[in-house]
This record gives sequence, structure tokens and C-alpha cells, in this order.
Amino acid sequence: MPRLLTRTLIVSALLLAGCGADRPRQGTAPAHPPVGVGITQANFEKEVLKAEQPVLVDFWATWCGPCRLIAPVLGELSTEMGAKLKFANVDIDKNADLAQRFEVSAIPCLILFKGGKEVARALGAQTKEQLSSWLNEKLK
Repeated sequence: MPRLLTRTLIVSALLLAGCGADRPRQGTAPAHPPVGVGITQANFEKEVLKAEQPVLVDFWATWCGPCRLIAPVLGELSTEMGAKLKFANVDIDKNADLAQRFEVSAIPCLILFKGGKEVARALGAQTKEQLSSWLNEKLK
């Protein structure tokens, strides 16, 4: 089997496995809307790679419980850190190509980009304090 097809199948299986058995029906809206600019393949280069400031991209899905838990935390951080950091989100169900491109195998997956390059990655729901500390360290 060609390597790309094998990798695609593995990533697809992991994404479908998602965050656990407590998965709500497909299409269920998150309790808190995703934070920042909605990223697609069409606007990824402009909004993330060519952004003048660092960009935190949240890879998420509507059915992911931890993604719904972290959304309000990201909302608070965007209010506090919005001057020095751009917030964006990628719905992996609608943009599987981006999830595959960045080898996102679990969500929520936060990827920090600076100067068009990935500089850090954090997985899973975290507290506001944990994320704030992580971001401040990576933005130095």
C-alpha cells in the first residue's frame, strides 16, 4: 500500500476515534464557539503562514468533549493576549487536509506558529493557567 494512503488511513482512523466514547451526535454545536479566525485550506497561508504576529491554531471538532471544555479558556486568553497573539481554529471534520498536513492525531491540538513556522504544540484540554504559562514561555 502506498505510504501516503497508509498515513491517510491511520490519521483518518485516529480522527474518527476522537476524544472518547462520550461523543455526541455528529454536527452538535460546541458549548462555546471556537475562538478566532476560522481557518481553511483556502486562507491558511494568508491567515497563519503570512501573519505578522504569532498565531495559535486550535485543531478541534464539534463532537470533541475536551475541545468544548477548552474553548472558553481560549476565549479568555484571546481577550487577554489578543494584542500579541492571533487566535485561529481549524474544524478537522471540514478541513481534514490541514489536520493531515500537520499530523494532528489527537484533539484538541494547539499549534503555535511564528514567522510561518510551527514552533510549539500542546495536546488536550488544559487550564487557563497552564495554557497562559505555556504561551508566555513560547512567545519570549
